[in-house]
Amino acid sequence: MTQTVAKWVEVAGLSKEKDLATQQECFFEERDEFMEAYKRKDSVEMMDAVADMTFVKDVIAALLNGEDEDDVLDMDMRVYVLSAQAGFKELKVKLACQEVIRSNFTKFCVSPEDAGLSVREYASIGVQAESVERDGYWAIVSLADQEDDKGKKYPKGKILKGIHYEPPQLKAILEAPSY
Repeated sequence: MTQTVAKWVEVAGLSKEKDLATQQECFFEERDEFMEAYKRKDSVEMMDAVADMTFVKDVIAALLNGEDEDDVLDMDMRVYVLSAQAGFKELKVKLACQEVIRSNFTKFCVSPEDAGLSVREYASIGVQAESVERDGYWAIVSLADQEDDKGKKYPKGKILKGIHYEPPQLKAILEAPSY
């Protein structure tokens, strides 16, 4: 799984110098989302937060490239504890993590035409973006700290969702029989 996330980091153009702090913030935002979902007893949102925390932890591990392993282990333990708190089986968490990775790859476009359509789609809601090709994928990237016409924030450098983005299908994983 971490090789696949390392590939995602490469295509996204993330680097330790410019993206590590943001990814660390994302990890704790996902933890907060888990706690809110836990209070509501929303198992789909809890699983989404656990899988997203795992993805972000793996992104951080890829950015650190073997350095500061204690930080990554600490994040891993936090994810484990929250998964256990929610009562999730290990296999379901692994399947959810694979589904989040699959979904995150659909943020990227696979043709310059789709990338152009995605950039124009963001322009139509007032968001300046560009497409950046890396290794046969096109990442759509926010060009500035900005808001769309509905007030949604898009920080500079954020990887935006391409036109063929597919959200993770976690409900089906949670509803599948456990073995």
